[in-house]
Amino acid sequence: MARNAHRQRRCGRARAAVKKLSEVKVLSGIASGDADSSVREEAETRLTHLAVHEPLAETVTAAVAGLRD
Repeated sequence: MARNAHRQRRCGRARAAVKKLSEVKVLSGIASGDADSSVREEAETRLTHLAVHEPLAETVTAAVAGLRD
């Protein structure tokens, strides 16, 4: 039981950290390779947000490419 609670806290902290990231390459790596599906989903959500709201075309292109990986 304690192991599961520790895992949930770690995933919650990881998701909170992902919400603050704006580096597309880092988010892409997390979205494609994190062991926890909820953290991967949060990174995908962040990439989608950047693709929609980022004014720099290079960042949008990189964010969309990160979603495809």
